[in-house]
Amino acid sequence: EVLSGVDPKEQLNNIKADLKAVARAEGLEKELKAKKVEWQKRIAELPKPKEVKELEAKVKALNFKGNPLQIAQNVGQARDIIKEARAKIQKVDESQKSLVSDINTYTAAVAELEKMVENDVADLQKRLKLPSIDPKEFSTQLFLSQVEGKLVSVRKYVEVARKYMPPKKTAAEKAAEKAEQLVPPARGQGRNYTFPITTGYPLFWLKQAMISSEITQSEWAGKVKGEIRNVTTNPSQLGVPLTARIQGDFPKQGVLGFDLLGTMDHTTDNPRESVKVQVAAFPLNEMLFSDSPKVRFGLKQATGASTLEATLAGDGVKLSFDGKFSKPEFILEAKNPVVQDVLKSVLNGIPAITLGANVGGTWSNFNFDINSNLGQELSAGFQKQLSAKLGDVKAKLRATVEERMGGAKERVQAALQDLIKGPGNVLKENREAMEKSVSDAEGSAKPAGGKAGGLLKGFGF
Repeated sequence: EVLSGVDPKEQLNNIKADLKAVARAEGLEKELKAKKVEWQKRIAELPKPKEVKELEAKVKALNFKGNPLQIAQNVGQARDIIKEARAKIQKVDESQKSLVSDINTYTAAVAELEKMVENDVADLQKRLKLPSIDPKEFSTQLFLSQVEGKLVSVRKYVEVARKYMPPKKTAAEKAAEKAEQLVPPARGQGRNYTFPITTGYPLFWLKQAMISSEITQSEWAGKVKGEIRNVTTNPSQLGVPLTARIQGDFPKQGVLGFDLLGTMDHTTDNPRESVKVQVAAFPLNEMLFSDSPKVRFGLKQATGASTLEATLAGDGVKLSFDGKFSKPEFILEAKNPVVQDVLKSVLNGIPAITLGANVGGTWSNFNFDINSNLGQELSAGFQKQLSAKLGDVKAKLRATVEERMGGAKERVQAALQDLIKGPGNVLKENREAMEKSVSDAEGSAKPAGGKAGGLLKGFGF
């Protein structure tokens, strides 16, 4: 729809989304107004310049001339008065620090509003389902189902192998089995006793099997050779892992260069399996990447080559797949002519598709990492067409967010300035006036030289 130039305005109107930036801006506006009232009240309760001015007048009224004893008494009074004035200034200083902290907090909150606007734009973009231009995401969307299919196959065969070639029991399994034995058997039923085996061989042990076949008239005939060793129903007793190597060609099926190398070690209570399968060439039939009413897109046919490696230990799984699909013929049907042209242009320039996938983790929690040149080329092709249109759409989305903000951001910024210029300036001016009064008082309490001057130094003047 974006490629067709659809204006998202109508879709946006249908999205009943609470924009976080709007809600936060409205909240900040209320908080700042309340904070301003709170500071006006606090300032009203603080010492005023007038009070310090009165203390200054008291100091200036004292006589610092004549009798040294009288001067000493007056100096003591001046010191106490100035100390009282300094205490008043200290209260203003503490309030200033608190106000600066509030201003810094709200300045950071106002700056955070811009990030919230960007987040709201990104959220609306997701709600409108604007296309992502991430090559990795493109590749994952295209090939995830194929990789999942291979993962399911590996797990199925491993589960079968662990069932019929069971590994050594863990301590927990032995404890559970022992607990079951405490329950008496139903009346009339017998009891099975298993005695420990110290020597001998498992009940079933296929030590070695050689595989070979030649091409015949059969449709599925192929030239195959291989060897399987140590297949047993009791691997822990045998103490040797199963190994298999099978190679072959099936010309009538178009499968060439098949090579399997596998190991199953069920000799301990931590079963391990590993397999590597390589196929030099095989026919790839129809594989759809998208089958929607708007776009039907996929591979009609191609010649594939692949390598799959898997390692399993207990519940852990690690799988890698590398594939190449040569001479691809594509299925392409898109209702949108722009999409049709973009896809056609990209696909015509791809002589072969490459696919690399890695899976790691446990069966209950694993991660995919999928890359393909098809995803990269499609991403680049759409990026070229979408860049301008996406820019327009994102600009419209941002304008929509700003419109819904309704000037709230500007009001918040204005409220912050009110806090800075209102209570902030009042405290600053009061503090400066009070400091001047104290300085003047200290200056008036310092007579020149003589014995009195030396006496004053002893009082800290």
